[in-house]
Amino acid sequence: LNPNNQSTTTMSISYEEALETLQSMFSGYTPQQLDTLLRHHGGHMEHTVETMLAYVDLSPEEVLEKLEDLPAEGVGGGDDGGSGESADRRRVFDADEELARQLAAEEEQQQQHQHQRGA
Repeated sequence: LNPNNQSTTTMSISYEEALETLQSMFSGYTPQQLDTLLRHHGGHMEHTVETMLAYVDLSPEEVLEKLEDLPAEGVGGGDDGGSGESADRRRVFDADEELARQLAAEEEQQQQHQHQRGA
């Protein structure tokens, strides 16, 4: 038992917040395209971002065409046959995801700063 619930606490955001975050991270996608991707992954941000980063070289339309073949748990899962490819891919995803978070945070700070100046 954990009376403080510290190890079981998870961060959750609303669907709208997730969609706004994706829009700030992936400006080449329309809100409708991002909605489709996020819904495919059951609203799971990490899996959605993994998919988008894995197919960063494709157009949004091409990524959406691949959805029927993509697992809802993201593209990073599965057996790599012992080649280590999944571990390498995971490191790239982690680094890309961290960069995307940093960029989103910077953009949010800039927007807050601009809002404060305008108030």
